[in-house]
Amino acid sequence: MWSRLWTLFEICTIVSSFICSHHRTPQVRCSYEFSLEDLEALERELERNPQRTNRLGRECARYRWTQDNSHIFLTVPLPKVVPQKDVSLIISPYDLALQIIFAKLGEFRGINGQFAGDIQPEASRWEIKQDDIQGPSLQATLHKERENEFWAEFLRDEIPAPTVQFAGQCPIMSNARFSQHLNLFHVELDLPIHINISDISLRTTSDTWRLQIRNYNQDQPIYGQFYGRVYPDDTSWLLDDNDYSDDGNTKTLYIVFHKQLSGKSHPSDDDLNWWPSLSLPARSVDDNFF
Repeated sequence: MWSRLWTLFEICTIVSSFICSHHRTPQVRCSYEFSLEDLEALERELERNPQRTNRLGRECARYRWTQDNSHIFLTVPLPKVVPQKDVSLIISPYDLALQIIFAKLGEFRGINGQFAGDIQPEASRWEIKQDDIQGPSLQATLHKERENEFWAEFLRDEIPAPTVQFAGQCPIMSNARFSQHLNLFHVELDLPIHINISDISLRTTSDTWRLQIRNYNQDQPIYGQFYGRVYPDDTSWLLDDNDYSDDGNTKTLYIVFHKQLSGKSHPSDDDLNWWPSLSLPARSVDDNFF
């Protein structure tokens, strides 16, 4: 009995760690809970194959997914709001191919692949949701053909990678928000009302940035390495003295970075320059670099 309780405790720890890791940035919003039946099903799966690496979900470049004992929950961030009539989600019951086509979004590629398991197309559903911080996304719930079967991947041979995010908050800068287009990355940072233009210093190279503001953040610089590359000479910023918050205690700093594009006539998905965030997760840039 104690062995069983300890196993369930370990599974709960795995689930908790997974959810917490996805909440470290606004990239993922988990609105479901794993029931006792889900955990027991996962326990049985691990008993059948103890060498199997447990995975309740994964982030990939264009989508992220997670699961319970009977469903796959898929989230595909979108660069802008689109009506449902302009989205086609095709699930073939024969070759288990998933195809998402975003009409009128020529710069956004579809997602194609073969499911890692079997699903019930007629029991699956999807919708477009809008989040005030993260922007719009397509969210699908796919019903597994066999319950209590936990998938190691969603699409066969998928490659783990940080999921693209078209809008959100910058973890490396408090009170900062971002949005992006194919060739531009916008950052908005709320600053105290006493900050002036002369207090701000922004320096960029093609792959790094450094922001220092006097009388803010204890005068400590904030810096990082871009997910991609930018044109440093085209970087621009504006401190809007007329754009005060409702309480009148902050003003907004607007920064625009111009992303470098592939230049290929037929770029691959990796060349499209959609970034998961402003900077790489680790601050690998030495401040002395600047």
